[in-house]
Amino acid sequence: LNRLSRRSPTLRMSERSKGPCGFPLSIREYVQAAWSIATGQFMTVGDSPLADLKEQTTNMSTNIGLMSALVLTMIVPLMYDAGLGPQNNSYMVTDPFWVGSLYFALACSASWTFAISTVFAVLNIMALNETGSSREANHFVMIASTELRTTSDLFTLSWVMLVGVVVLWASIVCFDLSGNEDCDESCNMPGAFAAMIVTCNAISAYACFRACSLIAKLYKCKENSPIVSWWPRPPNALTPTADWIHDPTTQEVLGLLSEYLAHDKGKVTPTGFKEYLINSSNKDTWALSYLAERTADRVFERAIDLMIDSDLKHCSNEDANEDANVSHLRVCTAE
Repeated sequence: LNRLSRRSPTLRMSERSKGPCGFPLSIREYVQAAWSIATGQFMTVGDSPLADLKEQTTNMSTNIGLMSALVLTMIVPLMYDAGLGPQNNSYMVTDPFWVGSLYFALACSASWTFAISTVFAVLNIMALNETGSSREANHFVMIASTELRTTSDLFTLSWVMLVGVVVLWASIVCFDLSGNEDCDESCNMPGAFAAMIVTCNAISAYACFRACSLIAKLYKCKENSPIVSWWPRPPNALTPTADWIHDPTTQEVLGLLSEYLAHDKGKVTPTGFKEYLINSSNKDTWALSYLAERTADRVFERAIDLMIDSDLKHCSNEDANEDANVSHLRVCTAE
């Protein structure tokens, strides 16, 4: 890298601009990044209407599903070890009793939430595979982005519960709160059982609601598919293609191109221009028509070519004027 930096002035300039710490970040940016990681907000879907949203969402669901399944295999033994048994530590029996009850309820709830997160990740992938085209998949992801993030939300909630389990376990062990020696076979924990049932049922109801909403939006984005064969689709249940595909005229494309180029010529791209066309629509559109895409590509490339030709012509004129000035100076010097 040092040899390369000595040869390339661009590398030397970039290293000097970054400073000794590479790319400097403020404390606020670090805090925002930490919060985004803790809440899973960095795993956004449906941001760009031109991205491969099906692949992006499938990868997100696959990764979260694998992590949920992995952590599930770690926390289930903790849950069993907390129960009463001759070979268990019986951490659910403590003094005070509510610590053990809370520990067991959190361990069971975390296990159940990790399991639901894994199942929901598989449901996301299955629903995405039911789309018939990339455009239909993008439409589905855009209208169901909240439901597709359910597996991420459940995964975050599971980790919060797991942190609580670890904190309670450390408290029981470090402060010797275990009351297993004073407990006989008649010990029962109705509070822990009630808390576990309530929490698991609430999480299951939330997941079922999101799953039904996800599948309903999947059918809503398809052209001709009633939800069930014996229940015909009402006339207004289908989202018409014209409602989510933007089809601007050539004059509109030219006018929006002038606005797009006026923002920042150094950051313009063909993909950015198409996103600008989609976002400029007054309707909730998520795609351009085929004709609009071809028009945008040709108009953008033509505009860039004209800009380059104009810059080259301007540079040629400046070189010609400079050569004329040098020749005139030589003549004057000779005289």
